[in-house]
Amino acid sequence: MKQRNIDELLKEKNKQNEVKKSWKQRIIESFERNPLLCNKCGTEKFLWKIWHKDYGVIYDIRETSNRKDILYEPKRDKVHRKVLQISLL
Repeated sequence: MKQRNIDELLKEKNKQNEVKKSWKQRIIESFERNPLLCNKCGTEKFLWKIWHKDYGVIYDIRETSNRKDILYEPKRDKVHRKVLQISLL
């Protein structure tokens, strides 16, 4: 029977208790930059959909079961734009 080191057991327990970080938090830690922050106006955007040319829709906020994703709306002022750009690709 193998004896386990108490430090190893504590490290495993801490890993299990860690809250999973969101992709946004991981990007900020890695690159020190918020991926959702607009370069022009500085407001925070929210991720609506990810589309890949080979695989199609990878992520759609309307199809998620995570209520935090659906209810997430960053606080922002209304911006009136003269041009609306829609990507069809």
